[in-house]
Amino acid sequence: MTAERPRIVISAVNLVEGGTFSILQDCLAYATEELSGRYQVVALVNQKSFFNFPQIEFIEFPYAKRSWLFRLYHEYWLFRGLSKKLSAELWLSLHDMTPNIVAKRLAVYCHNPAPFYSLSLREAWLEPIFAIFNLFYRWAYWVNIHRNDFVIVQQKWMRREFQSMFGIRNILVAHPKVPAPPLSRIHLAKNKNFYRFIYPAFPRVFKNFEVICEASKKLLEYGVNNFEVILTIDGTESRYAKSILKKYRSITQLKFVGRQSRKNIYDMYESADCLIFPSKLETWGLPISEFKFMERPILAADLEYAHETVGSYLHARFFDPNDPEELSKNMLSVINNNFISSQDQFSKPDQPYVQGWKELFNFLLTQK
Repeated sequence: MTAERPRIVISAVNLVEGGTFSILQDCLAYATEELSGRYQVVALVNQKSFFNFPQIEFIEFPYAKRSWLFRLYHEYWLFRGLSKKLSAELWLSLHDMTPNIVAKRLAVYCHNPAPFYSLSLREAWLEPIFAIFNLFYRWAYWVNIHRNDFVIVQQKWMRREFQSMFGIRNILVAHPKVPAPPLSRIHLAKNKNFYRFIYPAFPRVFKNFEVICEASKKLLEYGVNNFEVILTIDGTESRYAKSILKKYRSITQLKFVGRQSRKNIYDMYESADCLIFPSKLETWGLPISEFKFMERPILAADLEYAHETVGSYLHARFFDPNDPEELSKNMLSVINNNFISSQDQFSKPDQPYVQGWKELFNFLLTQK
């Protein structure tokens, strides 16, 4: 298989939903606009029907996500032969695993933070799949990782963990450039005697919904009830979600609305007075970046990932994610209109470091 233009392969056969799928869509949009004139861009995906980028050649692998055995077969056997035919200038694997392939340049984008979380026995029981990931991804990352020209992570803390766990130094920190949500810029929460908080997240055990629920209980104990908290779970997603609903569904201020479309999330941002983000583990924390466009208060976990995602934003305050008392006091400061942001100094990661897809692809295609 030959072509006049050099070829870029973007491998993403396992990405079909959630934040990583949004990353894939953004990547392909950039490739269409900026790379397709100079390169032949080939995308390896689960289903072609998910995409509408006519200038990109899609190769479909519908069985790659059927099981981990199929996935391993694709990454370590099938793609080897394909890579010899494609003869890529750059092969970018967007989903954590380093394939057994041949290319002039090879890079892997690592999203999953599961290996770096200290999982309790209770959490393992509540979410056994995550417990498996907690163990499996250590192996999945390790296989072939030293074959990469660059290993890509989104934050400084993940670079440090990869250096410690795998003994590698060719780690590129790539901060995403999050596009502005399609907002009307009109604050829909007109009644300033009532305050709306929001936490949009899928119910993984590390997402820490319980600290918000406990903080809301404490506000009620203080006699404060002029608020509500929008939580995007409904109890059907997992044992963990079911346990949250069972324990806290009687609190009427907690609105369990279930999983929402991106458009609905953006609408909820517009009607919210404050974002709460108490997650104990993130590679980035996309809702933080999205809500920053609202220029309203953000209450975020006092953890390294959140400080890096918040950056130089002037309307954020950090709290101990294990302390509902502290969170309740911060929520009360929003309700009483005496919110004071944390004084946080943002420092860029050490080199190599890029922002956005343009800088990332320029780096991968030019640096040795």
